[in-house]
Amino acid sequence: MAAPLLSPAAERIVGTLKPYTPFAEAIVKRQAERAGLDVASLRDDQVERLAPMILAAAKMFLDPVQLAALKREIR
Repeated sequence: MAAPLLSPAAERIVGTLKPYTPFAEAIVKRQAERAGLDVASLRDDQVERLAPMILAAAKMFLDPVQLAALKREIR
């Protein structure tokens, strides 16, 4: 079974996370799934809802300085 394609909004979030963690795509996919959102059709207006969940998941892999930088970038 092929992995779902990422929407342009999901691609942007993955691109934002990549400098911080090698698990960027997995984090975005899992948090979208938890929020009941489809990564293939994720829209920019849904990112605000998803951002806190992504930040919470990424927190395990980041130091406080990286997390603060990511918070500024992902919103």
